[in-house]
Amino acid sequence: QADTEAFRDKIHVTQQNANATIKMTSASLHDLAGLIGPADKQLRLQSDRLRNEFQEVVKRYSNLQKEVATRQRYSMCKPATAPRTRTSGWGGLEAQREEEEAALIPGLESPQSPVQQQQHLVADLDYENALLAERERRMRQIETDMLDCNQIFKDLATLVHEQGETINSIEGNIESTQINTSQAVDQLRSAAQYQKKYRKKACCLLTLAVIGIAALALVIYFSAR
Repeated sequence: QADTEAFRDKIHVTQQNANATIKMTSASLHDLAGLIGPADKQLRLQSDRLRNEFQEVVKRYSNLQKEVATRQRYSMCKPATAPRTRTSGWGGLEAQREEEEAALIPGLESPQSPVQQQQHLVADLDYENALLAERERRMRQIETDMLDCNQIFKDLATLVHEQGETINSIEGNIESTQINTSQAVDQLRSAAQYQKKYRKKACCLLTLAVIGIAALALVIYFSAR
């Protein structure tokens, strides 16, 4: 694939979409963990497996993103030379006509006036400044596209810690409710209804997480080709 402006824009859009998918999947995993109760061991195991797979996908994507950024920086650091003769801009058409006449008549030179030389110099400087501005803009875009994977990993680690604290808190509440038998029965019934109500929502979030990871894996696969 040639390193063209269209190809760079395509890479930028692909990375933006992948970053959004990763953030959405991470948020879905957080929501899923908050809905899983201590008795939902099977659902918790599936959530842990998805979280581990998601971490591996993010690591692979991060490595691929660094490789792409390195290649883009290397490509943009190559010196670009401005064309000597232009067919547009200050004095461009006249210079082209003079060169064509010189090619038809042997020995005829096409000297440039000081004004034309100054115009060509200004045009060349404008061209170089435009290249420099575009290069700086692309460099900033590369830095912006880089996903903060460390923050994603911290969020997932916090998710595991919070899930453990939630389980301990629920177990403590169950022990305290056993003091009053009737109150415990009422709370258990309410907990069962709550669990049944949100089990469907947890399954939906689980499905969204699977779809997000699969979509991200496809993005990495096609980007690496």
